[in-house]
Amino acid sequence: MSTHVDQPTGETHPSTRVYVVVFIVLALMTAVELALSMDYFVVPRNLLTPLFLAGALIKASLVAAFYMHLKYDTKFYTYIIVIPVILLIVFAIMATIS
Repeated sequence: MSTHVDQPTGETHPSTRVYVVVFIVLALMTAVELALSMDYFVVPRNLLTPLFLAGALIKASLVAAFYMHLKYDTKFYTYIIVIPVILLIVFAIMATIS
């Protein structure tokens, strides 16, 4: 009888400390975005949209990497998530240019 055994990937599951640090980074980024939207910082209006989009992309990447465990999973799942996001960004840039 054969039993299935998962092969170790060499990386361990993240500790609680890692989750807390990622949470703090996400909270700080959200606070900065909120302050930007409430005019606490002097930022030209035409830069706000790219800043918010970059922040959203970074925060989504952190959530996917750590809370969805893509950082510790096989690269196949990372590609399944990353390739459509890259295509979405390219298409959004092309739509704004034309």
